[in-house]
Formats: sequence, C-alpha cells, structure tokens
Amino acid sequence: MQLLILLVVIVGIVALGQLAKVYELSSRLSGRREEDISHADTRLNANLWLVFMFGFFASVVYLYVVYGDYAPPPASEHGVQLDWLMSFNIWIITAVFFLVNTLLFVFAWKYAYDKDRKATFFPHDNRLELIWTVIPSIVLAVIIIYGLQTWNVMTGDASADALRVELYSKQFDWTARYPGKDGEFGQSNYNLITPMNPMGIITSEGVEDAMADIEKQIAVLEKDLSMEKGLLLAERARLTASLASDDH
Repeated sequence: MQLLILLVVIVGIVALGQLAKVYELSSRLSGRREEDISHADTRLNANLWLVFMFGFFASVVYLYVVYGDYAPPPASEHGVQLDWLMSFNIWIITAVFFLVNTLLFVFAWKYAYDKDRKATFFPHDNRLELIWTVIPSIVLAVIIIYGLQTWNVMTGDASADALRVELYSKQFDWTARYPGKDGEFGQSNYNLITPMNPMGIITSEGVEDAMADIEKQIAVLEKDLSMEKGLLLAERARLTASLASDDH
C-alpha cells in the first residue's frame, strides 16, 4: 500500500512537470511572454480577493459569536472595571481590524492590474500623513488615559469601610484569612505553620505543639550526636591501639 502511494505521488509530480513544459511551449508558440497576464485572469484573481475577504470576515464573526464570551463572571468590583477596559479595547481593535482589512481587500480588487491604466505617482501627501498620525494618536491616548484611570482605581488606597483580607498563595491554591469581629487579625508566626495550622495562627495549642515538635527534634539531634560521639571515640581508641603496637 505504501509503495502504491509512493508511485502515485511520483507520477503526480512527473505529470505536473510535463504540464508545466506544455504550458511553456504553448506560450512560446503563441508569442506570449510568461509575465503577460490576461484581463480575465486579473479579474478572476481580483474577485477571489473579495470572496476570500467575505469568508475571512465570516470566520472571524463566527469565532466572536462562539468564543466571544470567554471571561468568567467578575468576582469583585475591580473585576467589573477590568472587564470593561478589556471590552473597550476589543471593540476598538475589532473596528480597526474590519476597517483596515476591508480597505486592503477592496483596494486590491478595485485597483487590479489594467494595462490601459497608469498609476498616479506622488511621493508625499501632508494630508494623509496627518490623518494616519493624528487619528491613531488620539485613539491610543484615549486607551491609555482610560487604562490609567482603571489601574489607579484598582491599585489605589482602599476605602475606610473596606474589608481587609489576607491572602496566602500556593501552587494552585489561594487561602483567604478574614479578621475577627473587632476588625483585627490574630497574630501569626511562620514557625507555627503545620498541616493543621497552615497560616501559623498563634494559639496556646499551636505554641504547645510547636514546642513539642522542637523537643522531638532536639531529642533526635542528641541521639544522633551521641551515636556520632561513640563512633569517634571508638575510632580514637583504634588509632591509639594501632600507634601503641607500632611503637613495640
């Protein structure tokens, strides 16, 4: 089967090569140069640009409809403002996308090659330079100003009645710690962090558990130190005995 597929591919390549040679010979016999393009071919390519444009735009609209609402619902007031900022940028980008690409495809269609038409040459146009400099500058200024306002609101000082929350970040996890009824957080210490006390809250039980754990560690260290001391004393005794035997 693989050999058959390989043969088909080889035959196809050879056939394409022969067709190219036939086309080249026919062009020479008719006196037509390779770079000469008929008006029908030009209009066909120009119309295909429009077909591609509508297909391209249709696919973009489809993606917007199917996947446009990609963000989850905002979980905070800042989330609402951030979503508005993102939507504002998307609206501008979408408008510019359709405008620029429409001009691109329409101009390619309208000004397709025509041997009877001569292009107008002008090296500079102040009006065009002003248009495509001022308009993008204004749009960018609006985006930047709106973005800075949103950023300042999100990162500014909290209001007096705001609820303070401490967040502890870990891989794939956020742990929130809320204050008590008096609005104050209990004291914490990282030395008291255990599987049962992941935030290290200082309590009498936590302190006792931490002290007990320290005592266990001290006991283990003392045991290891005692064993190491015994090994060193034995090594010293062997070395002393070896030196004494050498003297005799």
